[in-house]
Amino acid sequence: MAKRRGRPCIAGGRLFRDEDFAALYCLDNGRTSVPPSLLAIALLVQTHDRVSDEEAKARADFDLRWKVCSANADRSPGAAPGRIAC
Repeated sequence: MAKRRGRPCIAGGRLFRDEDFAALYCLDNGRTSVPPSLLAIALLVQTHDRVSDEEAKARADFDLRWKVCSANADRSPGAAPGRIAC
């Protein structure tokens, strides 16, 4: 399974763009959102690794491989577990 580690991360950047989700977000109401493309990639990697929301958050915070996938390498802390849930 280690050989497949990078595939969801690499594919995510080509599959999801923030513009694809623009109709689902209000620009002038509510709190600032996590970029939808980032959430889609997080869900893709979470599903690939078959982990819970809580584990996905921990990995996004502390696992460099997940940080690179989520473009979160220079930010901390990561998204709250509830923001990754469907």
